[in-house]
Amino acid sequence: MVAKRSRPPTERPGVPPAALTAFRHFSETRNVGDTHAGPYRYFDFGKPVLQTADTGWTEAGTVIYGGGLVWRMIQYHAKRGVLNGGCLVAWGIGLRGDLSARAVTEAHPDSPWRHVPRPSCMHPFFDAVPEPTEEVVLFRHARKSEGLLCPDGIPTQQNQGGTLRAALRFLASGATVVTNSYHGTYWALLMGRRVLCVPFSDKFARFARMPGLAGPTDWPEHLSRALSVEGWLEEARAQNRAYYRDVLDRQAR
Repeated sequence: MVAKRSRPPTERPGVPPAALTAFRHFSETRNVGDTHAGPYRYFDFGKPVLQTADTGWTEAGTVIYGGGLVWRMIQYHAKRGVLNGGCLVAWGIGLRGDLSARAVTEAHPDSPWRHVPRPSCMHPFFDAVPEPTEEVVLFRHARKSEGLLCPDGIPTQQNQGGTLRAALRFLASGATVVTNSYHGTYWALLMGRRVLCVPFSDKFARFARMPGLAGPTDWPEHLSRALSVEGWLEEARAQNRAYYRDVLDRQAR
């Protein structure tokens, strides 16, 4: 059983900066995948702080970027001199970066950086995934679904609003999951569901375990392309646990 941790506060009065672990990302978004991508939700970092663009920034001994954080923000902060931590860590970003430790969510044979899937694989829901109750479900991106065919009669849900557990429960309800959501694709594959992904960018081509692919208007004709994978949940969790241990080791140097 994986314990799910509460959201950290935005400050810890009286704690020396060198003793702080700060997590920096867009935690206020309504995208349920991004809000639950922070590793502080699944691993023990003592008494960390959560810093967003709205709460401001303070110095910290360790700064961990990831979980709905785009690389452009890291570059912006570097120019403004806010990357003052002794240990700078990227955990779940795209295929770019130059920090003390790097873990990218996208698998690529030419990447020099370590591949670690998003830490939301640690959510306790995956410990006991319920049996499907629908043949096909559609999980769509709230802002990237223009032109996506949404047929009548197929249960549909979007990736914004609600809880992560509700989103996971919806995905688990389908024997086949059709989705244009990056997180939806990832979670459904972790569950071992047959997945048909409708990509809107090239990032969908770099999953470590690939789903089936189809276009936004003709996907109902290609449900047979949906693919499932076995064993990825255990592998993804092992990679995240190993990266967590390495981050702790780096902090201790």
